[in-house]
Amino acid sequence: KILALLISGVFATTMASQGAVIVTEKFSYSDGALAGNNGGTGDWSGAWAGNGEVSSGQNNMVLSNFGNREFSTSFTGSATDPLYFSALFTKTGTDTTYAQWIAISDNSSINSTAAKIGLANDEFSLRLHGAADESGDFGSYTPGQTVQIVGKLEFNVDGTNERLQILVDPTDEETAPTVSAQITGQDLGWVTPTHAITGNFVLDTDSGLIDNIRVGTSWAAAIPEPSSTALLGLGGLALALRRRRS
Repeated sequence: KILALLISGVFATTMASQGAVIVTEKFSYSDGALAGNNGGTGDWSGAWAGNGEVSSGQNNMVLSNFGNREFSTSFTGSATDPLYFSALFTKTGTDTTYAQWIAISDNSSINSTAAKIGLANDEFSLRLHGAADESGDFGSYTPGQTVQIVGKLEFNVDGTNERLQILVDPTDEETAPTVSAQITGQDLGWVTPTHAITGNFVLDTDSGLIDNIRVGTSWAAAIPEPSSTALLGLGGLALALRRRRS
């Protein structure tokens, strides 16, 4: 009974942390065009649009293709209520001039009133597109590696402008990323997001993969299933106790 209570407690904690998730997308579709697919979880409002591609269960970013998908949420950002979004990025091509991003916006354009994170020219990249553009590239990305990048978007931090922080390969602690940076100075003009967008700017083909997009209102929502390991551990403990009693 005690073990059952422990398992139910961890499960409840996991569900509570996932309760802050707005949408997730693992691109578990057949190879081919991304447009028209409508899987994933959360409050998506329709199917993917644009000219993105799917390959081996990932958003395969070839040439200059884009995908966008609308969602619905009651979230309202403020100086104390940030938005979190994340994805796994892998550069697979050889082009040395490229960019690969996911963006959150109030429309389907990756370059209009959008906050975006990703990779650019073998560096980590973040952008705020308001009336003008605020951008930053930093660190060093090794092509071929898969990295998790998390964006933290804080609203009206100085009364008007937003602040975007990027965290690379974080643990389950928000304060412990491998590398991080931030930019501010642009007003996006919205506090409730409505679109998730993927985009790629490259010269060659097969230049990048994006997977496991998550959008939510807490740090736990941006990190995939942080308590699943604990659940597996308790399952193993239950099995061990049964064997001992028998």
